[in-house]
Amino acid sequence: MLGGFLAACAEPSASNPGTVGRSPSPPASASHFRPTGHMTEAREGHFTVRLSDGTVLMMGGLEHVARGVDPKIAEIYDPSTGQFRSTGSMQSIAHPNLAILLSDGTVLVYGQTQEWHSNSGPQRTFSLQYPLSFAVEIYDPNSRSFAPAQNMIHDRLAPRATLLNDGRVLFSGGDFGTLYEPGLDGTTEVELYDPKDRSFSRSASMREPRISHSATLLEDGTVLIAGGRNVRGMLSTAEIYDPVTGRFHPTGSMSEPRLGHNAFRLSDGRVLLIGGTTEGGGSLLTTELYEPKTGTFVRSGRLYAPGVGSYGRYEIVSQREVLLPNGSIWLMEVANVGGNFTIKRATYVEIYDLTTGHSRRLEEQPTPREWGNAILLESGSVLISGGEDPNNTNLLSSAEVYVP
Repeated sequence: MLGGFLAACAEPSASNPGTVGRSPSPPASASHFRPTGHMTEAREGHFTVRLSDGTVLMMGGLEHVARGVDPKIAEIYDPSTGQFRSTGSMQSIAHPNLAILLSDGTVLVYGQTQEWHSNSGPQRTFSLQYPLSFAVEIYDPNSRSFAPAQNMIHDRLAPRATLLNDGRVLFSGGDFGTLYEPGLDGTTEVELYDPKDRSFSRSASMREPRISHSATLLEDGTVLIAGGRNVRGMLSTAEIYDPVTGRFHPTGSMSEPRLGHNAFRLSDGRVLLIGGTTEGGGSLLTTELYEPKTGTFVRSGRLYAPGVGSYGRYEIVSQREVLLPNGSIWLMEVANVGGNFTIKRATYVEIYDLTTGHSRRLEEQPTPREWGNAILLESGSVLISGGEDPNNTNLLSSAEVYVP
C-alpha cells in the first residue's frame, strides 16, 4: 500500500560482520521457469493461499472494470494437473486486504466491499460506496464456497493477521482512514478472531500505533511486531505480543526504520526482515535478523541493486518474496532504473542467501509481471501468476513455475 524499496548502503565492518557490501554474487545458471496453465481471469495484485490439499486458492485483483468482470470470483490452481478452475465467488468482498489459512483448513478473507451497477451495454460501469466498508468471509474448500462471518469490531485499512498456535488470529494495527484520507497514522488497536464461534474480541493495545508493519509468529507462540509507521513517521521499534497474557512488551529495535517490509521465521527460530521503504519513498536493499533469545536485531546482508531510478534512488515498484525450503529467499521484482528523470522498468528475479548475506540475480528470466503473485507449492517450487506487463500495462492471465 505504501511505497517501494530503497537502500541505505552499509559497508562491511569489523564491528558489524553481518553487514555485506554492494557486490552481488555471480549470476546463477541453474534457474528454471516452466510454463503452466492460464488463470480463468487476468489478475494483478491478487491474493493466494495454499490449501491443506496442496492446491492454491486465488482471489481478488480483478480491478480493470472496463472488461466487465465481477471482482468477487475466485479460482483454484491444481499443481498435479497444472490447471486452473473456477470456484465459488466471494459474497461481498471485492478487494481482499488479507487472506489466511486457518487451522481447520478453511480460509479467512478480510477486505473491502463494492457494488456493481449494470447498464444496457455489453459492459458494466463500476462504482464504489463511500465511505469504504469491509467484510469478513470464510472459504470452505469442501463446499468450494464463501460464507459471511462476523465483522471486525472496528474496521481498519491494511491490518496484519497472524495465526496463533491455539488457532486464533491476531489482527494488529492498520488505520481507520478513508479513501479520501489515506491512513498514515496507524492504530494501536488489536482484535482476536476465534474460529470456534467465528467472532472477534478485543485484546490489549500495542505500545504504539502502526501500519505497514510486520507480524511474525515466533517458536514460543508469541508474535514479533516490527517497524511500520505512524503519525510520527517511520518506526524502527518492535514489540512482542504474548497470547497467554494478551499483552505487549517491548523488545530490541531494528538497525534502521522499515515499513512495507517482509519478515520470515527461519528454521532456527530467528526472523529475517527483508527490504522495505524509506521515509523518502525509496527502497531499502538491506536485511537484518531478529534473535528471540536475546531480543536483539543485527544487520545480516544486502539485496541485489537494480540501479537507481528517476530520482537518484533505488525504486522497486513491485516485489514478491518467497522463503524456499533450503532457507534462501526468492524475490521477483520490477524496478525503475535509468535516472535523469526517465522511467524504464527492469524486471528480474534474485535469490538471497542467508549464509553469505549476498543476493544473486538469476540469468534466466520469467515473464515480466508487475504486481504479479508468487507462492510456495508443496513440491518446493514457486507458482508465479498474473500481474501487469510493465511494457504495455496489459493484464496477464498466464502463470509459470520456478523449479529450484
